[in-house]
Amino acid sequence: MTTLVIGPTTLRDTDDGRVRASSVIAGLDEPLELWVDLHPSLRDAVPDRADPWLPATALLASRLGATVRAESPVTAPLVRSARGVTQLLSEWFPAEMSRVDVSATTAGRVAPWRRHPGSSAMCFTGGVDSFYSLLRAQDSPDYLVNVSGLDVTSRWPEIEKATRLRLLRVATDFDARLVTLRSNVRTVMLDHGLRWGDHAHGSVLAGFGHLLSGRLGTFMIPATHSKASVQPWGSHPRLDPQWSSDALRVVHHGFEASRVDKTAAIARDPRAVDSLRVCLRHNSDENCGECSKCLRTMATLAFLGELDSTNRFPTDLTPSLFEPITVSKQQDLNHLIAARDLGLRTQRRPDIVEALDGVIARSEAQIHAASP
Repeated sequence: MTTLVIGPTTLRDTDDGRVRASSVIAGLDEPLELWVDLHPSLRDAVPDRADPWLPATALLASRLGATVRAESPVTAPLVRSARGVTQLLSEWFPAEMSRVDVSATTAGRVAPWRRHPGSSAMCFTGGVDSFYSLLRAQDSPDYLVNVSGLDVTSRWPEIEKATRLRLLRVATDFDARLVTLRSNVRTVMLDHGLRWGDHAHGSVLAGFGHLLSGRLGTFMIPATHSKASVQPWGSHPRLDPQWSSDALRVVHHGFEASRVDKTAAIARDPRAVDSLRVCLRHNSDENCGECSKCLRTMATLAFLGELDSTNRFPTDLTPSLFEPITVSKQQDLNHLIAARDLGLRTQRRPDIVEALDGVIARSEAQIHAASP
């Protein structure tokens, strides 16, 4: 059986003035480098352990049917975490994922959340899930962490810059520090047959938390789904917290609220609604006002009577915009149904309710036709 070997963490300066933290993963046909670029002021946050690279490597091993060995120590109980997470993924996706065995030396016990109990960070994209968690977190996070190469590609520096400026305004409004990272980890996952949503989402984000664990005690991952729509997914209340260790507590946040409830909470706060970006298109930091996520969010805001309170969407909401829209995933269909049901309850914009009925009918037919 193949063994993926996590090499030591190295730090080196980059040509653009950042620091690259990386680890070379051996055991494949060619060595594979996982890397994250960060601001030089965060150099001391990176632990001299294999913790940041274990989640992604465990996913690769799970997909490839391999085992994992770490050359550097791993903080307890991350070895057990890797086994538990991959066991869960193998139960959800038995044809694609397998349980992974990990061998590593356990690092000495460390608990930075006891030394710095108020130090916390939150993954933050500026979308509905992350804004809701920012508004409703019991303790406001000290850091908002955004990673280029996940939702926004680093191939477009001008979009990176626009995103950073928008999120910097948010961080200032909420008295937090913006941390911008850049990484190749999502690309590596996709190149090896892993799906970002189904398989990799929460585990990869947890790895970024462990990369910064020299500064943090808690790392929050905003929930994608709610109690009412929970399903097997790469970020899940049964999955994300398993990546907690003696060095970092990982929290899956916002699971109690539906997407409609989250949008309603955001609509009441100008700091959030004026910086909201939900768009599916990656060639701009603006909302297009035409894709399914933009239209779903616009419809929800309209049903709440709040669409006119934001200028984040460039188009007027008209039924004709929905005519080309069809979604192919059940979770997206569930969100559309919830938005339509809100419109029925509020009795605002019956024309948009009717348009959503058309999208739902087309999408149900497509999803049914694709089912085995």
